[in-house]
Amino acid sequence: MSQEAAKQAGGGRQGTRRAATDSLTGMTLQEAKQILNLNEISDVEALQKNYNHLFEVNEKSKGGSLYIQSKVVRAKERIETELEQQGINVQQSTQTPDSDINTSQDTNSDSNTESHRRQS
Repeated sequence: MSQEAAKQAGGGRQGTRRAATDSLTGMTLQEAKQILNLNEISDVEALQKNYNHLFEVNEKSKGGSLYIQSKVVRAKERIETELEQQGINVQQSTQTPDSDINTSQDTNSDSNTESHRRQS
């Protein structure tokens, strides 16, 4: 990471850390806030609500754009990274729509396996 990038990110240790995070995620915090239409990143409820809405309306099966959906996911990840660096745990309070689906599928496959065992 260049010194110029750190300087643009606010200088000092925090600027260096933010520039490194921008480089890793490929997105600045400002871009992430714009994509998810957030004024404050600390509003975890709005983060989740906006993320869910944008993720769902951009579902490919609904005629949405996988590219935009990917940008929405990356924006959420960028904000979560920033919050974690500030010491705020967001993993429990924010979930992707996919994580809800996968959890229910895992539960169903476990019960199907159990019922198959009982039949044997």
